[in-house]
Amino acid sequence: MEILEPSPGSLAQTLDPVEVQFAPLPRFAEAGRKWQGIPGLERAPEGRLWAAWYSGGCHEGPFNYIVLVTSDDDGTNWSDPLLVIDPPGIIRASDPVLWHDPLGRLWLFWMQSAMIGRETFDGRGGVWFIRTDDANSANPTWTAPQRLSNGIMMNKPTVLSTGEWLFPCAVWSYRRPYYHTLSTEQFSNVFVSRDQGESFGFLGCADIPNRSCDEHMIVERRDGTLWMLGRRTDGVGQAVSTDRGKTWTASPEPALPGPCSRFHIRRLQSGRLLLINHHEFTGRNRLTAFLSDDDGKTWPHHLLIDERTNVSYPDSIQAPDGRIHIIYDRNRLGEAEILYQSITEDDILASQNPGHASGRLRIISRVPRVDLGQNTTIFKEPNFIDHLMNVSQETLEDGRSAIHADSDDGELLLLPLRFNGNSLQIEFSSAGTGSIRVELRTFMDVVVKGYSLEDCVELRGRDQTAQVCWKGDAGLAFLAGQLVRMRIEIKHADLFSLRFV
Repeated sequence: MEILEPSPGSLAQTLDPVEVQFAPLPRFAEAGRKWQGIPGLERAPEGRLWAAWYSGGCHEGPFNYIVLVTSDDDGTNWSDPLLVIDPPGIIRASDPVLWHDPLGRLWLFWMQSAMIGRETFDGRGGVWFIRTDDANSANPTWTAPQRLSNGIMMNKPTVLSTGEWLFPCAVWSYRRPYYHTLSTEQFSNVFVSRDQGESFGFLGCADIPNRSCDEHMIVERRDGTLWMLGRRTDGVGQAVSTDRGKTWTASPEPALPGPCSRFHIRRLQSGRLLLINHHEFTGRNRLTAFLSDDDGKTWPHHLLIDERTNVSYPDSIQAPDGRIHIIYDRNRLGEAEILYQSITEDDILASQNPGHASGRLRIISRVPRVDLGQNTTIFKEPNFIDHLMNVSQETLEDGRSAIHADSDDGELLLLPLRFNGNSLQIEFSSAGTGSIRVELRTFMDVVVKGYSLEDCVELRGRDQTAQVCWKGDAGLAFLAGQLVRMRIEIKHADLFSLRFV
């Protein structure tokens, strides 16, 4: 990760409204992204769907921006970005939330925070929003950005039967506050609007044990109590309020299982509660929709939405016809997909057509990945390069393109590549004691066991085409068809090409 150090002036920019880009530049298109995830979803009264998520940079960190897209055919086709929120300098925009309020207005919330060293949260952050009165239009007019509170809000507000609007904001306590220390605010907070979104004030907070990123949501139970669920390191935590959100009593133990990831809960038109969470999981897999008939005491009905690994961060809305529209992400650093499904309560009750192959799945967005196959890749185009360190891209006298290092600490990190083959072959040229080594990583940037830099046999020589070998490796066929990242160490050498054979 690039380390960016703030100045007092740049830190103050987190409190400034960002200029929303309503004619996004080409660099914000899918082809310009290296990763994406954390989506939100809403539906206008006449059926137009809206989706937002964030991308930018190499991962959750510097240069993050938010994109907003729309669909006018029930999620079959989606637009290019209609607007982008991209703050300047070290300020990042992240974690968008879409919400359609009782007055028919569409809100887009996001967090604005400074990058401090390697930290993505400056200890204060800030919840910002814009809104429009015409979500039915493909190009509505939006209000100017407005700041709601400190912290972050990662789930939809809740409208109570008595008219209050509750906003689940949080100031993270589990992250080291590199700049701002707001110890009295580091809880799962609740802000309230009693005038339909014209003003906001702090209402109360819950201190849920072992919480991580908070990501809390609130539902009003039939008995008038408020039930808050929040993300914990060991599942889903809970707190209850009997005074409309002013005070909260948290339970010491988790209320539900979970892999320390965002879930989603909402009241449906039928009166049932809908929960989207991971079920019988190993990590972030087996994303499942549950129904409860008794206000969350039991969840007897469930439908598997997507059984694959690294499916996460669901959001949903229910249309007037009863259909439940769901959005989530998959493999943010790999396939980097934003996915959409539409189901009914009857589907869940019958557990009908489970899994991602049910025919319901639609891809809203996917980051293009290089499918290397067994083709030779030369380092002329940067579309699969993540970052360069102490190396340069050069064109040599003979016309060849090369990644060149004239020191002992050159490094090249590639974006995920898909290939077919049993071995990796590179074309290179090293001088004197110069050499090249290659490390293989999963798309999640975890080193493949036995294929680290230390395991790699150094390659040396002038104008060589050679197979990369690791100590004790039995070939690369087991990685065929998968997304793989490569970290390449280059010492006083030129790297011309690579291919899998």
